[in-house]
Amino acid sequence: MSTLSERLQLLGIQIGAKNFPRPQTAKTTYPLSAVLNVSTHTTIFGEAQYIHKTYAANYQHGIVNLSAPIFGQMLASWGQAVSSNLSRQKILFLDTETSGLSGGSGTFAFLIGLGYWNDAEFELTQFFLPHPESENSFLTAFDEFVSNFNCLVTFNGKSFDVPLINSRHTLNRLQPPFPKAEHLDLLHLARRLWRYRLTDRSLTSLEENILHLSRTQEDIPGWMIPQLYLDYLQTQDARPLVNIFYHNEMDILSLAALFLYLGDLLEHPLQQPIQPHGLDWMAIARLYEDTDHLEQAMTLYRASLNAGLPMSFYLDTCRRFAKIYRQQRDWPNAIALWQTAAENGDPLSCIELAKYYEHQVGDLDQALSWTNQAIQQTKFSDPELTKRLNRLKQKISGKTTVFKE
Repeated sequence: MSTLSERLQLLGIQIGAKNFPRPQTAKTTYPLSAVLNVSTHTTIFGEAQYIHKTYAANYQHGIVNLSAPIFGQMLASWGQAVSSNLSRQKILFLDTETSGLSGGSGTFAFLIGLGYWNDAEFELTQFFLPHPESENSFLTAFDEFVSNFNCLVTFNGKSFDVPLINSRHTLNRLQPPFPKAEHLDLLHLARRLWRYRLTDRSLTSLEENILHLSRTQEDIPGWMIPQLYLDYLQTQDARPLVNIFYHNEMDILSLAALFLYLGDLLEHPLQQPIQPHGLDWMAIARLYEDTDHLEQAMTLYRASLNAGLPMSFYLDTCRRFAKIYRQQRDWPNAIALWQTAAENGDPLSCIELAKYYEHQVGDLDQALSWTNQAIQQTKFSDPELTKRLNRLKQKISGKTTVFKE
């Protein structure tokens, strides 16, 4: 059996689609209109095909209701360029299905799924490319549709979907469709929040583990999609495409649900109907700390420690929490956290205690004691610890009277 790359070459997919072969005449064909409710939109280049669906205002996708309020402050803070005033009617969820998974000038999108709110309802529009030579009308219809939106939400769209769409516009001598739109890529945030407890942060994994949703048997693996489309171009049998449309539909719905869930989770991490894992609270606390929301970070560090963490994360959280207290010169709370970590075998916290007693209190005996404990807990020889130990001994014996660290 030929590889997907060989099939693409045989079908003439190089830079453009002008030389793409016409499908072979089949005895029986099943057009897309025979299996799905297809509509058409007329452009200056010809007609474009699309599917449209509407979901009721109370539509439930896993644990998320798509009519839930949008909490955009922390999403905007993390996304930097994204405005905190996210207008519901201006948000567009986008996901593509393509002729190949590796990108490149020969890869093109044949299905673009778009999700958006219209008043309280959620709507889905899927633009379909029946043959590569119709790409101009396909892209033009897409452009006309997306012009009213100013905030794009994707899952890996910054690295894949949007660059691919832009490159196809360039190759077809069309202007890229998102010159000024803000772009929030949830893949990067998902990786940051769940990398500590989920080995797989794909959208389907997040559906199961975070949104508590399972797809039906209609779904197919993403890696099968390019081959099914190439088969369709040859056979004109659209029946297998139903599974691709379902896959894309679920991606869009899950993207919207994940967007709502993340906004609520980041704004109200301690008030979730399903209590997050302690590692989730820890990850959110780190995000709060990195975006200078220190009070919220401290609250979540405390919650994650109380919820229970694997030891390596527990020790790191103690150190991060203590660092904030140290910056605030709240020594009693910083000391308590360092001592807790030190009692659990953390040499770095022992060193922090040694520094405190040497430089803040001037208690050299305590500083020496904590340095010795750090050496005992360190599994390998540390020249810096040895240097600190010798210096403290000299200071205690009176041989060194002045030291500046």
